[in-house]
Amino acid sequence: MLVVAACSSFNGGEADQALIERICKQSQDYGFCMSTLGNDPRSGTADLRGLALISTSLSIIQIQDTLSRLPDIIKQSTDPLAIQNGTNQVIDCHNIFRREGPIATSPIAGDDMNVFKLAELILIAIDGLLHRK
Repeated sequence: MLVVAACSSFNGGEADQALIERICKQSQDYGFCMSTLGNDPRSGTADLRGLALISTSLSIIQIQDTLSRLPDIIKQSTDPLAIQNGTNQVIDCHNIFRREGPIATSPIAGDDMNVFKLAELILIAIDGLLHRK
């Protein structure tokens, strides 16, 4: 929560739309970037360092949201093996839905992908800070 508070009070200069778009164009999913980082109200007043912090904050929020959904997902599962393996390792959780029987998608696959995409935005912003001229 400290990162969230830091991002909320951070005002390191104006981030114009061009800076946000520059970051998003470097990402693998421009639409996702613009809908998350570009639409976050904190982004409008953040510089590159602030956008890195905002991306970190969004990652933490995504992880917390996913974790809060896990108990309901586990309750809804009718396969005790999926529950056991799914709670032990994230990779096993995803793979259990692809083994034997009808192939399915893990209920948190989209959440995990969003975390990976947010981590990419953090890396792009940090790379920009490190290579600033």
